Amino acid sequence: MLPKGLGIKQDPQSWSRPVYIPKAEFIKGVKTKSWTVVNDSVQLLDMLVANTAKDFMTELTVETPSKPFFLGVGFYKPHLPWVFPKRYLEYYPEGAINLPSNPDPQKNMPEVAWTGHASVFNPKYRDIAALNYTGEMNESRLPDDITKQLRRAYCTSISYIDDLVGDVLKHLDATGQANNTIIAFFSDHGWHLGENSRWGKATSFHLNARAPLMVHIPGTTDNGGTTNEKVEFVDIFPTLLEAAGIPPIQKCPHNSHDVELCRDGQSFMPLIKQPDLSWKEAVFWQVRGRQGRMGYTVFTGKYRYTIWTDALEGPVKITNSGILAEELYNHTEDPYETNNITDGGKYKTRVRRLLSRLRKLLKSAFNKGIYNDPENNCFDSTCK
Repeated sequence: MLPKGLGIKQDPQSWSRPVYIPKAEFIKGVKTKSWTVVNDSVQLLDMLVANTAKDFMTELTVETPSKPFFLGVGFYKPHLPWVFPKRYLEYYPEGAINLPSNPDPQKNMPEVAWTGHASVFNPKYRDIAALNYTGEMNESRLPDDITKQLRRAYCTSISYIDDLVGDVLKHLDATGQANNTIIAFFSDHGWHLGENSRWGKATSFHLNARAPLMVHIPGTTDNGGTTNEKVEFVDIFPTLLEAAGIPPIQKCPHNSHDVELCRDGQSFMPLIKQPDLSWKEAVFWQVRGRQGRMGYTVFTGKYRYTIWTDALEGPVKITNSGILAEELYNHTEDPYETNNITDGGKYKTRVRRLLSRLRKLLKSAFNKGIYNDPENNCFDSTCK
């Protein structure tokens, strides 16, 4: 169940019922401001999502209690514009909102890496457009008062959704099935709130790649637990299968275009049972930058290394000459990624090793048929 406005397709082969798309009452002026406070009585989209989720659970757990089910519940907020009931502002007094500790663009940043901003600096938001800021690197650090307003509105939206999530879980408990239900809670990405002079998503920054991930498995996670190990969202699917006692699904073969069902991720059930277990050495992500350029990232926990390539369309050729720019950040010394150190002589060996690891990953991705033409791409250290 997802709200309207995210380019949703019904995807009938994936669901036993049509995706629920709510229609809330129209609120004048909402679409022309980056954030809006409404009366507590106003029925917003995400409220309808929560209520419909509860209705589904009542039907699925009360009327057919012995039949297992899967229910996906997707909330719209904190997507822009930030619209929330007035009562949630009480959690965030104006004087309690802090400015980001790292408000300036990082040093030595390649121009191609300056991405994002379309969300906040969208001209339809007149409150931001009135500032006449472009969102470019030299015009992206907003006035302190505006920064605090936006950070407050974002945090308030988060609390509003947290409350709705709690409402859904409380209803699950009321059905008597809470101790028989696996729950996975996650968001799709992180968000810049003025850090590094950035606003929004779609950057190669570690802050954008981090997102909440919580899993509840009755009888396994009853005592809670956290880990600092690295996992990826492709790992959620095989993890839920294992947690539910469903036999493992085959790993995607060399070319998976014609395979009906396979997986790329790795179940992190061992990590759930033993949070201090040594897990993945590295994780990966990619993001499209300026003019369609593509940024590929490997993150080891200590280092975040990104290469930017001239990949406008289709497969990318990761040759030495095809790398437009590089980024390297040492998270031990620079956790907020304020200084790109790829030009530092002492890191040349580290960069070479990280690039080799990134090439191996991309070679694997091409070989699995994720991209169009694996035979015409070069990834090895012999690439010129």
